[in-house]
Amino acid sequence: VLAHKTTADLRGVVPPGAKVEDVAKRLETTPALLSRWVALNQEGAALERNFKLPLPYELMDEKARNELFKGPDPAESWQRFAAAHPGAPGLLRLSRAALDDLGQNALVYVEFQCGARCGSGRLIRAQLGAKGWQLLSGELIWVTGP
Repeated sequence: VLAHKTTADLRGVVPPGAKVEDVAKRLETTPALLSRWVALNQEGAALERNFKLPLPYELMDEKARNELFKGPDPAESWQRFAAAHPGAPGLLRLSRAALDDLGQNALVYVEFQCGARCGSGRLIRAQLGAKGWQLLSGELIWVTGP
């Protein structure tokens, strides 16, 4: 299940007051590309059902997400999610992808939530090569667990 809107929660990647140059160095990217990613993701953008994936997928809008995940008990919320989306391993949220000036390097944030105590968020670096986009690294931004 994919969230129908890109995430605009940038605090985990670039905390308030952090210097972009310092964060870019830690993430092994350029300050220019990280700044472009931050600017591009100030607001969420709607995703369209244009992904060519090897598995079936659904887009979940914010209203449906709020309905499933209402209430104080996360375990109950994930039970509702499992009942509404049998076989789905979890909820995937993406940021918009930022490209450098040459269109050769990209940054995208990927967040996967799979239960009350299961999930992670990563900033992915990719580079365009002869065989298409190659993943260079994925900086773990947050993880939850037991």
